[in-house]
Amino acid sequence: MTKRKPLRRKLKRRAPAARTAWDTRPPAPRQSLADAWANVPYRMKWLIYHATATGAGWRFGWVDWSTGVAAWFAAGYWVSPSAFALYGLGICAIALYRQSRPWAWPVAWACSIPISSVVVGVLLYGTGYQP
Repeated sequence: MTKRKPLRRKLKRRAPAARTAWDTRPPAPRQSLADAWANVPYRMKWLIYHATATGAGWRFGWVDWSTGVAAWFAAGYWVSPSAFALYGLGICAIALYRQSRPWAWPVAWACSIPISSVVVGVLLYGTGYQP
């Protein structure tokens, strides 16, 4: 005869504590802006970095341009001379972005503007966005 496991009782959940009209937690310790930035998660920093680069690219018109280029490629112009020029331009932009990572952050950010703009522009083409 096998030994049975004891049955587990279901525990009742407690009702949550009543909310007060004011925050009863102690105030957060004061910190400098540099300390606050050091506590921001890496993914949020990455998002801020590329979102601001895309915003700058939008002001330059590069997002709309890349949406138009995506539509042009979708129309079937994959092997035209202009397409090969765009392939070369894209490879140069990627190489510049990859090489600029260790540089001073304003220069590296400026080099990320074309890449971020093209990515967002191509994604907007898929949604039917028309510049």
